[in-house]
Parts: sequence; C-alpha cells; structure tokens
Amino acid sequence: MKLNIYFPHRLFPSSPFPLFSPSPLLLFTFSLLLFLLAACAEPNDFPPPPNGILTGTVSVGPISPGPVQLDAPTEEVPAEVYTSRGIQIMTEDGTHVFKEVMFEADGTYSVEIEPDTYQIALIPSGIDWAEGLPVVLTLKPGETTTLDIVIDTGIR
Repeated sequence: MKLNIYFPHRLFPSSPFPLFSPSPLLLFTFSLLLFLLAACAEPNDFPPPPNGILTGTVSVGPISPGPVQLDAPTEEVPAEVYTSRGIQIMTEDGTHVFKEVMFEADGTYSVEIEPDTYQIALIPSGIDWAEGLPVVLTLKPGETTTLDIVIDTGIR
C-alpha cells in the first residue's frame, strides 16, 4: 500500500523554514521581544577580579651631614622626610604615570590597584635615588606584593 503525504512547505517555496512561513508581524514581535530582553540584562554578570596590593616600608638616609658614628643612637627620622616622598606607578614601559602614592609618616605605603604589570619608580625629588628602582612588577589579583625601598638622600 502506498501512502501519499502532503507537505505544506511546498505552498511556500521561498520560505527558509520548511514547515512554517513567518508573517511580518510575528517577526517584528519576536525582534522586539529579543531587544527588550537584551535591554533588561545586566551589562556584566561577572564581578571584576579583585585588585592587587602593593605595599612596603621605606627607609631614608642619611638625613644630616657628617660622619656616621657606629656607637651613636639612631637618629629619629621626622615624619616630613617620609611624607614629602613617594612612588610613581607607571605602565610597564614607563611612558604613562598610572598613579602616584605618597609615603605615610611612619615610612610605609600601601596601594590597591588593578592586576597588571607596572614599572615602579621614585617620584623625582632632589638628588634622592634608590637602588633597584625603577623596577617592573606584576601584581596578581587578590595578592599582596611587597616592595621595600631604601632611599639615599645624597647628603654626605
């Protein structure tokens, strides 16, 4: 026995859908629904990665001229010696200053910044210099990177 099956897609030979021919109103309604769904969506469903932290201690010296006496008590460093100095956080190639961070009165610093690779240098101040700076560091998400700095004031 031979069965004849009628296929309605033959009524609409130009339709890309074999069993369905969408009307313009249906296409418009579907497009509008997709647009409204996209407009209601949050722009970013994932939280940004946590920042990295750059921290360290700073020592500055000598702060007065003259010979160093080994048995002399350690001279207390005034707070302004630290607070008048700081570091620059630059792009890896050193062409753009991303952020400047001034040292705290107790000779420490800490900054939270986006994870990336940066060049760290002293903010230019007189004849100060620090061995090992500028240096390129990579800060990772959620990690603390410590960079201790010893500044030579050039006073002799």
